[in-house]
Amino acid sequence: MMRSTTRGLTVSALLGALGVGLLFGGSGTLATWQESAVSPERGIETGTLDLGPLTSGSVDWRLSQRIPGRPSTFSVPFSNTALVPGDVLTGTTALPIELVGQTLTATLQVTPKLSIPANPKPADTALSKALSVTVVSIDGTAGAVPTFSGQDGKRTVPVVIEISYPWGADGQYGDATGGTVSIGIEYTLTQNRSK
Repeated sequence: MMRSTTRGLTVSALLGALGVGLLFGGSGTLATWQESAVSPERGIETGTLDLGPLTSGSVDWRLSQRIPGRPSTFSVPFSNTALVPGDVLTGTTALPIELVGQTLTATLQVTPKLSIPANPKPADTALSKALSVTVVSIDGTAGAVPTFSGQDGKRTVPVVIEISYPWGADGQYGDATGGTVSIGIEYTLTQNRSK
């Protein structure tokens, strides 16, 4: 009786050990091979779209007198002298820009603005209405908004604007005598959306 019980325990123990072995062995067969490799790193950096610094001396102003039907009589550096009818101020800016980027293109818009003092006199308002301000050319081209490329890098763009005090009829601009205005020029460089 004792021998039979021992044999039954031994058989049960062997079968249990065999079952555990099969379980562990079976789980090993589910594994797959794996290998990893890392490529060399490559740096990535952004491009540049930039307008260079501008100062009060960035615009070269010249004064001329324009009489209808005749060529301008002279062109001299403008020294903040008072304007009279027939005067034309021509301002040329050497505008520094920088564009860097393989697919980058951008357009440059120039917007001159006249402003009057905070507490204007009637003559200030009259003068601001009498003066005519136009953009003559950007990068040597008249009447167009030029496009620049990211392949250009750093360069200087000539911008020419003109402020004209017209002759008008006799006595037409008499109410602008002694008036004061200021001129500011806004430059906007805008990235173009890809088509």
